[in-house]
Amino acid sequence: MGCSRASQPAACCVDLLTELSRAEVRPINRPPGAVQVVVASHGGDARRSLSVRVPSRIIFHVRIPQGATLASALAVEAGADSPSTLGVAFRVGISDGRTYEQLLDRTVLAGDSPAWQAVELDLKRYAGWQWSLFYRPSSLAWEIVLNAYPTAPTSPDSLRALWATPQINGAGR
Repeated sequence: MGCSRASQPAACCVDLLTELSRAEVRPINRPPGAVQVVVASHGGDARRSLSVRVPSRIIFHVRIPQGATLASALAVEAGADSPSTLGVAFRVGISDGRTYEQLLDRTVLAGDSPAWQAVELDLKRYAGWQWSLFYRPSSLAWEIVLNAYPTAPTSPDSLRALWATPQINGAGR
């Protein structure tokens, strides 16, 4: 029995953790350690993650491969004295430099399940060939924007947003 292409996982085309050094990170003036790559564990599941102090915005400039999805998992790291109702609003958007489209708006509370919350976003329409003289998504360097905001006012070091293994997977063509 042969292996079908559908049964094989898509290769990671763009690992956003390795692209972090080239990304635009806001706020520009931030304390040391405000944005870092760590191994974070939730529900006993340790993953290489982007850990950011909230609020934050990280903009990655990437070419989107054909048949692409953006995959990650979300979690909140809160201080021991933080209420379980405190959380982070995670937002993902895409921009061509002229327009912005929001792809995800999800709130994760400190008291939610300790397991990672999986995210998979369809990016297919931002790559490949389109029937148009002017719109050529495969020739654009897109901006993938990861935003994280606290759901309520909080002390600066009491809340961090975690994006586990954020990557753009493609069809491998």
